[in-house]
Amino acid sequence: MNFLRIIIMCKYSDEIQSMYFGSSRRQISLHTGVIYKDSDTVVSFCTASDNLKHGPAAIWAHMDRVLKHITQSNNYKTIHFISDGPTTQYRNKTNIFLWNSRITKYGVKFSTWNTLRHDMGNGRRVVFVGRSKRAADQQVLLKKRDITCAKDFVELLTATDTTIKVFIVTGKAIADIEATLPAVLKPVPNMMKIHQVCFTG
Repeated sequence: MNFLRIIIMCKYSDEIQSMYFGSSRRQISLHTGVIYKDSDTVVSFCTASDNLKHGPAAIWAHMDRVLKHITQSNNYKTIHFISDGPTTQYRNKTNIFLWNSRITKYGVKFSTWNTLRHDMGNGRRVVFVGRSKRAADQQVLLKKRDITCAKDFVELLTATDTTIKVFIVTGKAIADIEATLPAVLKPVPNMMKIHQVCFTG
């Protein structure tokens, strides 16, 4: 599973000048990625939320929707995660704790978290981000439908012929995961030098 998080602006089919310059625009947080099930099966996904938090709890609220979807009909025992290395999102003790404590919920027995340099591995993810945004833009421009929140984005994208799996993530889902975090977590020694962490259940 390879993923990337971005922020997009809401769009309206008819906008006043102040909306054009962005000061009045609401934002949506997108978490996009690619799942490689085997050598021939690639599935792209996009989760959307009105909550703009991007720490580990938010990342796992987004991933929870995707992991539930891919494991409910398949008995996967191994999942490998691939991410770039921002310390506020993936490369930190909180993300490692959440991954280690939550991955067994999905029936997984073995998992690795692989961290790439920030400029590596983004190619296919960026393509899917562009495809998601372009499909939503076409709904706004051609069909005069507004995107005012994450729910609108998900509904518009679902209404297209896209093959991207789309999910919505609520602020409550993020808060629920934040509530599970211990007050103090031990730091991971030499975190910036680690490129792979393994979990065996």
